[in-house]
Amino acid sequence: MKIRKEIFFYIFWAVFFLYGIDNQIFERLFFFNEVLALIGLVVVVHQLFTNHKNVVRLVQSQPIVIGVLGLLVLSVVHLIFSLGRMTNLYYYLRSSVIVYSIFTFFFAYFGYQYLPLFLSKIRYTMAAYLLFALIYPSIYLLERFMGAVFFPLLFKKYRWWSVSAILSLSVMLSVQYESLTVIMVMVIVLLVIVLPSYNWFKLFFFVGAGAIIFGLIYFTPNIEKYNEAPYSVIGNVKAVAESHKILNLDGNSTWRVVFWHRVIVERFPENLLGIGFGTPLLPFIKNLDTIELEHDDEYDMHVSGVHNTYLTLGLRLGILFFLILGFIFHQVLKYYYKQKRLLIEHQQLFYFYSFFTVAAVGLFNLVLESPTVASLFWGFLGIITAIITKTRTYEEISE
Repeated sequence: MKIRKEIFFYIFWAVFFLYGIDNQIFERLFFFNEVLALIGLVVVVHQLFTNHKNVVRLVQSQPIVIGVLGLLVLSVVHLIFSLGRMTNLYYYLRSSVIVYSIFTFFFAYFGYQYLPLFLSKIRYTMAAYLLFALIYPSIYLLERFMGAVFFPLLFKKYRWWSVSAILSLSVMLSVQYESLTVIMVMVIVLLVIVLPSYNWFKLFFFVGAGAIIFGLIYFTPNIEKYNEAPYSVIGNVKAVAESHKILNLDGNSTWRVVFWHRVIVERFPENLLGIGFGTPLLPFIKNLDTIELEHDDEYDMHVSGVHNTYLTLGLRLGILFFLILGFIFHQVLKYYYKQKRLLIEHQQLFYFYSFFTVAAVGLFNLVLESPTVASLFWGFLGIITAIITKTRTYEEISE
């Protein structure tokens, strides 16, 4: 029976890695995000029936699990109440990816014990594939962010040269796939790596958040120019960019700032409790396509996010989402800085780097609201939560 369980989890981990590295094929054609979420649900049900007491003990002793369950409950509540306020059933179901993808966390948490051996068997194959995708870049081989997420897993032992190699590969990825965002993500991850303590991280975080808030307030008169003609569902980004030389430095950043401003200011105070699922982010005119995306405005305003996954979910789920997510990140980062040496000793540190990378991607792109990435976030969070639980056992033994 034990061998059969191993084989099953090896197959499940293969699904996870294929989904993460090449979502253009394995999610868009074979719906691997939904497969992983279903596996997670089955694992939870199985654990409840076979190890009920252990599950209860886990929930009581592991704060991150409590936080994830809190987000799941919050999402389900909004899913129920959104039945009476949604504008379209398809868009409602399409947005439900935010809810069911959370179950991937439980698959990764309970399946972590099989991951190190599985990874040791595929590491060289994965390295060869990623190298090929760097030499011959194609969106059908590798999504621009996903290489940076999986590069840390190519290494086992923590050395200065391994960290340098990860960063160098990410720079190469940025060049080959023409993505400045990859560099921005790696700057954030590098900051997490080099900061000496959690107190330093909190200082940088609050200073950075304060600077962003100050910038949004300072540039509000410029951003308000979005409502000038011609009409666009997001607004006249060109007019905003031309109103100040800083706002004209990067068009991608400018339209994000306009989008963020509108969902924060225009949707207040409704966004405090959340707008739910199947509802538009901004007002739209039916049958118009005014932005350079694949679908029309109605689809984009219902399905796409604001290119900051945390702001998107905060808009849909309300301020309580930020409080719970902040609690989860607090637990992860506090443990990472406190037990970094123990994680290095047990060769588990690079899993944290992968999680930090996909979490940083969420600052600039769709993650938790997208079926092509959502299970990657929840999967790596499940992995590092299992590691935290396991290393706490090491601490108890050593004491």
